[in-house]
Amino acid sequence: MFTKGRITAGVLAGLDEFMRSEGLDLNAMAARIGFNPDEEEHKESGFIPFDVFLWLLEAGARESDHDSFALRFAEQHHLEATGLVYYITQNAPNLGEVLRSRERYAQMVASGYGVELKQDGDSATFSWRFPPQLDVHDQFMDYAAAMAVQRIRHLLGGGWMPVKVNLDHPEPRSVADFHRVLGPNIIFGGKLTAIEMTRQDLATPLPHADGDLLRELERGAAALIASPEGQDFLQMVSVEIAKRLPNGVPVIDEVAAMLAMSRRTLQRRLEENDINYRRLVDSVQANMARHLLMETDLPLVEIALLLGFSESSSFSRAARQWLGETPNEFRFRNRIKRA
Repeated sequence: MFTKGRITAGVLAGLDEFMRSEGLDLNAMAARIGFNPDEEEHKESGFIPFDVFLWLLEAGARESDHDSFALRFAEQHHLEATGLVYYITQNAPNLGEVLRSRERYAQMVASGYGVELKQDGDSATFSWRFPPQLDVHDQFMDYAAAMAVQRIRHLLGGGWMPVKVNLDHPEPRSVADFHRVLGPNIIFGGKLTAIEMTRQDLATPLPHADGDLLRELERGAAALIASPEGQDFLQMVSVEIAKRLPNGVPVIDEVAAMLAMSRRTLQRRLEENDINYRRLVDSVQANMARHLLMETDLPLVEIALLLGFSESSSFSRAARQWLGETPNEFRFRNRIKRA
């Protein structure tokens, strides 16, 4: 029944919480169109149909009788880590690269629409493109614009406002919420949904950028996109492990939770692919070690921390098993080969 793209299933938890605050029942609402959020299929894949999310936003607006339903949902959405694309944008050198990363990896978040960054003189526009069959998506446009503005504001500072926001739907009954979230310059009923900013905004450097980690994360993203379905299961789990390694090796329960599935389901899916969790962690660490030793000049102690080791000596012992030699020997030998 639902075929028009997909979006990460994690968005449902936030929407369920917001709907409850509005006196609405997400599960009961979803049942009207034959959708069950608790189906194992959604928990295993980590995605839900995109058109279901669109329908839930529109239904929420109708039943709450608030034109700004999705806008206010986005306003309350948490801005902490929400996946690989988030970590890539966190380590980008400036806002321009953040938005280009969103353009490159949009399909990893949702396959039901596209985004585009354009520059023209001193101005830049970040816009959303929707396929013609998605004829009802006004609420999602508000949600997308609000999430983007909040994200940029979080990166550049709390006082940032876009030069202009275009929303491709008629002006709502009340615009107060829209101006509060999106700023004073909003054009309703335009030809596209877009955020306009200055070229100087794009060049603004970000304080926590890590170029070496960014390259490693982008390799992972490229591999995911290149897989047959764009999100191969083992690659998906590997990415979740990799992005948590700087805080120590994640336990299986933590990774399962981020993939919106139970520990038992994750273990079963791994077994179906002839691998267990510990072996997959070792594989992720070994692959990252090879990349970081060959492609960067990071000292061993920093590589050890990125791979989840508290001491470089522990990393060196593990590397001997993975590489058949010490990290320094591997780095020297492969640097010579590349030269």
